[in-house]
Amino acid sequence: MIEHLEGLDFENLAEKTVRNGDTFDVGRCISPIKRTNSLLDSDLRFLLAETDRPVKMTLPSPLTVTDSLVDEHYGGERELGFAITDTLNEEARDLDALGPAVIQFDEPAFSRQPEKVADWGIKALDRACSGLQAKTAAHICYGYPKTGQAHEIVDSYPIILKELKKSKIDQLSLEFQASGLDPALLRLCPSKTVLFGCISNGTLGTTIESSENVA
Repeated sequence: MIEHLEGLDFENLAEKTVRNGDTFDVGRCISPIKRTNSLLDSDLRFLLAETDRPVKMTLPSPLTVTDSLVDEHYGGERELGFAITDTLNEEARDLDALGPAVIQFDEPAFSRQPEKVADWGIKALDRACSGLQAKTAAHICYGYPKTGQAHEIVDSYPIILKELKKSKIDQLSLEFQASGLDPALLRLCPSKTVLFGCISNGTLGTTIESSENVA
C-alpha cells in the first residue's frame, strides 16, 4: 500500500542497506507524504461481506516502512518516521470505522534494530494506533536467515519485549518456533495478549510440526 502514497518515488529507486545489513533498491521520499484516499477500504469491505466472524486487518508499521525508504525530504529518520506514522494512523482510523475486530501493525524491523525500538519505534507504534476502537496488535517478525547464517538477532527479543510492555498495543504476535527462543521471555510483557508463533514457514527446514509438537 505504501507505493500509493504521494511524496514517494518508486520509479527512480535508490540503494540502501536495510534491516540486518542487506542492500536493496528502495523507494525515495521526495516530498511531504500524503494519503489522498483510503488504501485498504475496499479490501476490508469485501472481507466483512464474506464472513460474520471477527476479522483482522494488517498494516505495515512506521519503523519498517522508514527502514525501507531513502529520505530526501524530511532531513532525518525520526522526522520521516513520524510523517509515515501519521499517515498510517489516518488509514487505520478509516479502517477502524468499518468495524474490524483487530488492526495489526507488522514490524519486521523491530527485531533487527532493537536500539531504534526504544528510541522512537514504540512512540511511533503507539501514535499509529491512536484513537482506534479495535483491538491493536503488533507482529514482531523474527526473521529467517539463509542456511548457514547465524541468528544474529536472537538477543533482540529480551530488549524489545521490555519496550513493548510499555506500549499501548493490546496483542503481540511473536515467532518462537523458528527462533528457538525460550517462551519464558514472555514474562517480560505479562500484560499483553500473546499470539504464540509455533509453526515455522519452512525456510529453516522441511520438517512439518506434529500436533503434539505444536501443543
